[in-house]
Parts: sequence; C-alpha cells; structure tokens
Amino acid sequence: MNSSAYIVRLLPLCPFTLVFRGGEPPTQLSAARLWAIMLRNCSLSFVKQCTSRKFLDALEEVLKSKSTAPVVRERLIAVLAAASYASDSGAEI
Repeated sequence: MNSSAYIVRLLPLCPFTLVFRGGEPPTQLSAARLWAIMLRNCSLSFVKQCTSRKFLDALEEVLKSKSTAPVVRERLIAVLAAASYASDSGAEI
C-alpha cells in the first residue's frame, strides 16, 4: 500500500486521536459521544480502523494519562465497553 492510500485510510480516525490526546474535557466528551454514534451507524471499515493498534494505543495513552479528567476517562471506557459488548465475538472484524 502506498503512503497516500495509508493516509487516506487513517484519516477518519485522526481527528479522534488528536482530540482525545490534546483536547479540553468538554471537547473530549463531545468526541467520545461522536465516536459512540459513529460506531453504531458506520461502515465495517470504520469499525476495523477503531480496532487498529494505532488507535487503541492512542486510546490507552489517554486513559492512562493523569491529565485526563475522570469524566472523560469514564466516558471513553463506557464507549469502549459498549462497542466490545455489541461486537459479535464470532465475527472477524
């Protein structure tokens, strides 16, 4: 895969990881809410990107950061838990 195709493929998640990492708590909460909505109403391609190592590493970094507000941490964990619960364990994502 050439580099431009890789960038286009990751582009939908870039705003989420940037907002999760560097946004203010109200902005992070809005991004988490949008992420939850998109997970429910998106294509399989978006779900696959949300399971990428790069995205999950960024999410883990935010969750472990001492500067992340507790309410943001709770919202992100809730979205991740709901996505995990809703996923079919027998399906390949």
